[in-house]
Amino acid sequence: MRACSAAALVALVAALAGLALTGAGTASCAASRDDCELNPLLACGPFAPGAGGVGGAGVCGDHTQNAGEACDDGNLVDADGCEADCTLPRCDNGIVDPGELCFLDAPSSFSTTQPGSRTLVLFDCDDDGDLDVFTGNEPVASGVGAVSVLTNDGAGALTLARTLDTTLDAQGTIAVNRPPSVPRLAVAVQIGGGGQAVEVITVHADCGLTVDPHDTIADMGPPLGSPPVAAGFIDASGQEPVVLLSNGTLLVPNGNLFQFDAAPGSNDTPALAMGQLAGGGPDDLVIVGRDTGDAYIVPIGTSGPPFWSLGAQFALGTAPTAVAVGPLSGGSDQIVAASYDDSLVLVASNDGSTVDTFPTSGPSGVPATGPRAIALGDLDDDGDLDVVTGNGSLGAHSVSLLVNDGTGALASADPPEGSRSPIDVESAPNALALADLDGDGALDLVVLSISGGTGRVSVLRARP
Repeated sequence: MRACSAAALVALVAALAGLALTGAGTASCAASRDDCELNPLLACGPFAPGAGGVGGAGVCGDHTQNAGEACDDGNLVDADGCEADCTLPRCDNGIVDPGELCFLDAPSSFSTTQPGSRTLVLFDCDDDGDLDVFTGNEPVASGVGAVSVLTNDGAGALTLARTLDTTLDAQGTIAVNRPPSVPRLAVAVQIGGGGQAVEVITVHADCGLTVDPHDTIADMGPPLGSPPVAAGFIDASGQEPVVLLSNGTLLVPNGNLFQFDAAPGSNDTPALAMGQLAGGGPDDLVIVGRDTGDAYIVPIGTSGPPFWSLGAQFALGTAPTAVAVGPLSGGSDQIVAASYDDSLVLVASNDGSTVDTFPTSGPSGVPATGPRAIALGDLDDDGDLDVVTGNGSLGAHSVSLLVNDGTGALASADPPEGSRSPIDVESAPNALALADLDGDGALDLVVLSISGGTGRVSVLRARP
C-alpha cells in the first residue's frame, strides 16, 4: 500500500490543481484497494469507489472488512481462512477448510447381524463409485464364520447385502484385508482342532462373492493353537496372502506353506501393519507384541519367503494393541501404535531410535482409556496425517481425534462446533477406518464394534 500512496498523493495534488488524470495513475494504483477507497478522487479502474465486483468499495473481496462481513481477504476463494462470501470458516457450510474438524451428526449405526465382528475393510464392491464395508466376524453357534457385506447408498447409509459363510469350519476370529486396487479378499480363519486356513475370495462387480476352489488354502500346516488376528497381501498383484497368528507366527501360502516366527519371545501379537519404513522399495511388515511391548520389523524384500528374517526388534511402549504405518513427518513412514494400558499413542521412528508418546484424553482431561484400534488420515485437510484411536475400557467407549502439527506431534482436537474429542460411540470399538463415504470431500469415520453380542458398524459423518 505504501508504494501506491506516493502516487495517490501526486494524483490528488494534480486534481486539486485542475489537471486531468492520466492512465498512469490507474496503472500505479491498480494493486492497492485501500488507497482507492480512501481517496475517491483517484480513478483507480476496477478498484474505484462504486465500481463493484472484486475490489469494488463496500463489497466482498475489496480487502476491507465492511459492515456485515466477518472477514475480507481481498479474493473470492474458499478454504483460505476467509470464505468467498466473506464469512469465517464454520461447520456445515459445505466447505472443507484446513484445520476444520466437524462431526455434527450423531453416529449412524448398522448391524452386521453376526457376533464378534472384529475386523474391517472398505472398498467399492459394486462399482458405483462409493465405498462399501466388509467385516470379519467370529463364528456363530454352528462354528461357521462369515464375512458381512454392507453396501453404501452414496450418502453414507449402509445396507446389509449378504453374509458370506466361509467354506471351512471356522472356530476363531476371521481377519479380512485386500490390496489397494485388486478386488480380492484374504480371509483368515481358524479351523477345528486349532489349525489355520486362508481363503482368497474374488469380489465381483455386483457384490456377489464367490470362493473359487483353487483359491481356498485349507492346509496351513500343523495346528498351532493360535487364532489369526490379521490378514493382508504382500505384493501389489494381490496374489500372495499373509496371515498373522496371535502368537507371532506368520503364515504365507507361497506354493508350499511357509511359517516364520516373526515375533520371537512374544506370545501375544494383536496387530500387523505394512509400510515403507526405509522410504521407497517394497513394504515392510510391522508387528507389535502386547506382552513384550516391542515392535518387530520384517523386511519383505524382493526374494520373498522362505528367505525372510527379522530386520529389527525394539522397545515400543507398554502393551501396544494396534499399529499403523504412515508418514506423520518427513518423507519416511513412522510406526504409530495404541498403548492399551497407558492410554497413549506411540509414534516411533523406523529404527526405534525415538519413541514419542501422546495422550488419548481430550483437552479437558476427558477420559479416553484403553485404545484398541487406530487409523491414520488427514482429518483437518492440512496435508498432514492425523490419528484416530478407538477406546474401550472401564465402560467408556469413544474415539479420540489427535491432530498432527506437521512435525509428527499430536494433540487432542477440539472441533469448533462438533463434539469434543473424544467422541462417544456405541460400544467398544475393535476396528476403525477413515474414508469419504458420502462424496462430500471430508473424511468420515467408520467404527466397528460389538453391542449386545452383535457386530455394529457406526458411521460418524464429517460435515464440511
